[in-house]
Amino acid sequence: MQNTWRGQRTGRWTALPRAVFVGALCLLSGACAHESRSIQQADQRVRYYSQKVTENPRSFAAHAQLASAYLGKARATHDPAFLARARAAAAESMDIQSNYLALKTMAAICGYSHRFAEAIDWANRAAAADPADPEMTSMRVEAYLGLGQRDNAVALLPVTIDDARDFHTAAAWGLVCSSEGRVDDAVAAYRRAGEFARAESAPAFEVWALVMASGAYIDAGRVEDGQPLLDAAAEIDPTDTLLRIHRAEVAEAQGRFGDALDAYASLLRESDDPAIHAAAWRVARAAGDEGIAAAHFAAAERGFKRVIDAGEVYTLEALAKLYVAAEVNLEAARDLAKRNLEFKRDASAMRAYEEAVAARR
Repeated sequence: MQNTWRGQRTGRWTALPRAVFVGALCLLSGACAHESRSIQQADQRVRYYSQKVTENPRSFAAHAQLASAYLGKARATHDPAFLARARAAAAESMDIQSNYLALKTMAAICGYSHRFAEAIDWANRAAAADPADPEMTSMRVEAYLGLGQRDNAVALLPVTIDDARDFHTAAAWGLVCSSEGRVDDAVAAYRRAGEFARAESAPAFEVWALVMASGAYIDAGRVEDGQPLLDAAAEIDPTDTLLRIHRAEVAEAQGRFGDALDAYASLLRESDDPAIHAAAWRVARAAGDEGIAAAHFAAAERGFKRVIDAGEVYTLEALAKLYVAAEVNLEAARDLAKRNLEFKRDASAMRAYEEAVAARR
């Protein structure tokens, strides 16, 4: 089972950059693991496949694996420079010989970077090479959801959640239901995905599914319903990054701002993620600690801008929402949200633009 899903819930502007702000791709990076371990693993993979490319520069497989490793490094470090390297390595692989892994990795790169139309093109090419791979179906579902094309996404799935026969298909149904606000259906789909993961002895996937199910409850304001699912996930891997983020969200929802800030501070010691800084800013502001809030705001803004300055688009929405929430730079927020609609047209993107326009009035 490839490690595809990266936990992010639809519509939460504090979500970590994945394909959601839409969705949830771990892609090919192993990013469901504890972030510090992911960085170490990503470094090891980059070194290993860089050496393979040096030893055999005409190996399409080595270049494709290096592309996947660079994508993992981008996800773990939040450094957009590694996305450019991932694209270059995948392109080099396909220049040598068209191959499934390079096509799949390019689809993953585009999904992660919110270039969903391109992701669908690459995923369709990969799916043509291996129509039986449910991972490609899940990638296409998520990309269609990112474009606001729900019907196209659902057309790729079995008729009902109960008809899902693998982790990726059940998880994709979860994303569809989450995007429509069908909380109980989303929970059912994610729990079914978790059952598949458990049956295949894939604990990172099971944790992801449990946390996503909990997140569906939390987003709906049903924090108490979500807590047992987080507890179950913690029994499998208490160090999981997505789990810890959700624990912080629960603490915030319960008014335990100090606990939430401590949780975010712990995460930030491992990975300087601007989305976590944005969440910490929100909590610190709610707690009335303007000094800490200002520091987190500056770090979030800096991190989101770093991505945009590198020519990427996947933090446009997050930065627009940050500005609107802070009631600053509102003209820039409107422009960012408008540009975001060129690439991402789901309900979250539409809402971000509407809120930015309203804030300017």
